Amino acid sequence: CVGFRVRTRFRVIGASESLLSVTEPQDRGSLCVKQFSDQEQKLQRLCVGEQCQCMTAACASYRGTIDSTLTADKRTEETCKPNIKYAYKVTVKSSAAEGDFMTYTATVDEVLKNSEEFEAVRVRTEVELVKKATCSGVDLQNNKQYLVMGSQGSEVNHNNQLKYRIPLDSEALVELWQTDCSSPECEDYIFQLKKLCSGPAAVRL
Repeated sequence: CVGFRVRTRFRVIGASESLLSVTEPQDRGSLCVKQFSDQEQKLQRLCVGEQCQCMTAACASYRGTIDSTLTADKRTEETCKPNIKYAYKVTVKSSAAEGDFMTYTATVDEVLKNSEEFEAVRVRTEVELVKKATCSGVDLQNNKQYLVMGSQGSEVNHNNQLKYRIPLDSEALVELWQTDCSSPECEDYIFQLKKLCSGPAAVRL
């Protein structure tokens, strides 16, 4: 985590987020660019061994029921927003409590959207979805499928094995991928999701 102070001299309307760039002096090829705003945001540190990343203290958005207003076009627009860096269909395999966090091990079934920082994540890649233990509203269950999208994640080397960790914080969205359908509404919902997987949102940035 990087901390710094920002002093407000004038308050204006319509202020946009700024970019913060951090580089390692001994490694000219390393560059991390993140957006930040002057809005107060609580962060928590998420670590694997000595490698850490920051995640916001707020919980991810969660959709556990069918929303008939979400058409394929609306889903494509949502997925293709610039701040969304990845979108995966995953199957949760197991879960474990880690202090203040819950970690879900999942397998990627479909890659709907990827960026360069996630280019190593492909079909059958194992990822770890991490949420705060207090985020009870984000209800993930083993052997269930979910649509997961967001703006940040990390690749960590733990015991000589690469792990891909995705924080389920305020910058992420999780949606239950319905599989057992007995109504026309549910069947249409599944059709819209399948259309999303084969549509223009299935891209690599």
